[in-house]
Amino acid sequence: MSGFAGIIHLDEKPVDAALVERLTRLAERHGGDAFSVHCELNFGFGHCLLRATTESANETQPFSLDGNTWITGDVRIDGRDELVEGIRNKEGNCHSGQPDIELVLHAYNTWGDECQDHLLGDFAFVIWNRQEKSLFCARDSFGVKPFYYTRLGQLFVFSNDIGSILSHPAVSDERNDNAVSDYLAFGYNLDEQTTYFAHIQRLPPSHVLTLNADCPPRVTRYSRLVFDNRIEYENNDEYIEHFLVLFKQAVQDRLRTDSPAFELSGGLDSTSVASLASGLNRDNPDFSGKAITTDSSKVNPLSEEAEYARAVAVNAGLIHETIDAGLESDFYTYLDTSQPYAWPFAATTLRFAEKVRQHGCVMLTGQGADPFLQGSGDYLLDAFRSGSLSEFLRSFAGEVIKRKSFRGHGLRGFFQKDKPRIVLQDLPQWLEQDALRKNGSIDRWKDLFYTPGRYPRGCRCEIAYDELRMPFWSHLFESYYHDLLSGIDCRHPFFDIRLINYLFAIPPLLKQDKNLLRQAMTGLLPDSVLNRKKAVVQGDIVQIQLSSADKRALLSLEPGFCAGWVDEEIYRENLRSYADGEKQDRFNIINPLSLQLWTDKRLVL
Repeated sequence: MSGFAGIIHLDEKPVDAALVERLTRLAERHGGDAFSVHCELNFGFGHCLLRATTESANETQPFSLDGNTWITGDVRIDGRDELVEGIRNKEGNCHSGQPDIELVLHAYNTWGDECQDHLLGDFAFVIWNRQEKSLFCARDSFGVKPFYYTRLGQLFVFSNDIGSILSHPAVSDERNDNAVSDYLAFGYNLDEQTTYFAHIQRLPPSHVLTLNADCPPRVTRYSRLVFDNRIEYENNDEYIEHFLVLFKQAVQDRLRTDSPAFELSGGLDSTSVASLASGLNRDNPDFSGKAITTDSSKVNPLSEEAEYARAVAVNAGLIHETIDAGLESDFYTYLDTSQPYAWPFAATTLRFAEKVRQHGCVMLTGQGADPFLQGSGDYLLDAFRSGSLSEFLRSFAGEVIKRKSFRGHGLRGFFQKDKPRIVLQDLPQWLEQDALRKNGSIDRWKDLFYTPGRYPRGCRCEIAYDELRMPFWSHLFESYYHDLLSGIDCRHPFFDIRLINYLFAIPPLLKQDKNLLRQAMTGLLPDSVLNRKKAVVQGDIVQIQLSSADKRALLSLEPGFCAGWVDEEIYRENLRSYADGEKQDRFNIINPLSLQLWTDKRLVL
């Protein structure tokens, strides 16, 4: 993680260097190891570096190879050796010891506006060609690294921190009502090109932006994902072996440090990442991994996550520390973020982040395993829809034998063309339905998950495809892993293009109940974790916290806090009932509250 910001005047008006520095300083929380600003004539780039890889010890940004083409950004590249080899075959003047940002600029000089098709990893960057007066920006396939911008006439302002852009005197903080509507209904903005501010845009994941003085920003999609590939092996061991090769590669590429931290729960996903990382460094005497677990057992005695996590840490030889969750003060510790978040444990998160920073600045997570490795209850339907009759018949016969019944296999859905795999749930009564319709929230949801013909031809797992497209992921990466955990480079091995392409190519039945991952991790994880089923959250920690908090302070929202969006009387009554123990959707019920807290925070700033 690093912070960056910049200003370009397309009409060649001189840039204000002091303003560029001010914008960049506001992104400094994302990287405090080095600060630099470069301004020339009509453009100015600023960068705050976090030295999160070995190669970054020699990194300087903004950077140029020739004084004409300049780059800045937040970049972590996977498959570096293959990239260097490809560049050398064309250009011949780069080496594997160079920082990632320099490899990206070499890639741009080699392949131009198609360089993103040769990049693996997490990245958001800007390249300005001074002579041609052209701009090129790119964001990684999954949106792990944020990228925000605004174009106002001949002014272009960008950053990976919205606060930086808002500090420009020409940029308004007028809210985007569509994003507010989406957040209240679903918990995140469904339009990945917009933000909660009407005049600030996002570059969506897997997109590039090109710009010059004569035309508006042109945003186009690229993709390194392949959905119509088929991998068929003779026996199960070959699938496991191939998966392990790719999984090890994904973890190894994301380490690049001797002192990583691990966000460790007691489930299968994060424990697999931590155990594999430790195993890959078994012969490295300098390796020191630290696993950190959020323990909610003091407010929720039914929680067993910390116990399972501790067993994994001991087994893998990792330092293990826990953070007690559920402090009442969490509700009032709302942090500066690019967007509201329904996560009322910010104080806990701050203590978690401090634990990570005491050890280093890199953290690996288990995010992404659920959509890609969990499979779905409709895996027979996936086999049928993907056009593999033999695969379907084998899977169906196996399930009939297993269940000793022809019922319960979801056969009714087989002939429902474009059956929704992510279903729109009933919305809370306290939401003003007219406002949702006016601002298009329901239509945006249906466009994402109900549009006929939305699945690529030959896609073997439709539910994974839908989940991959959910704007939830960019919301999670931007608001939690980038903003709340600022100054920590968070890396997610399951969000690896090579691994995901493989998982889309193999038969869906292999992934049922994460069996592929369980078999691959046999011998690396304790049996208690390996054989543990997907944990069902016992109790509602948010509700417990609400019940123990000062209800009068918590419920005393200012009148008109969500005027036009929420029926205040119904909402307040629902919030009281929830605090008193009535079961409700915990995220929906705190969305208006968190929106108000976020708005108040932005007003203070």
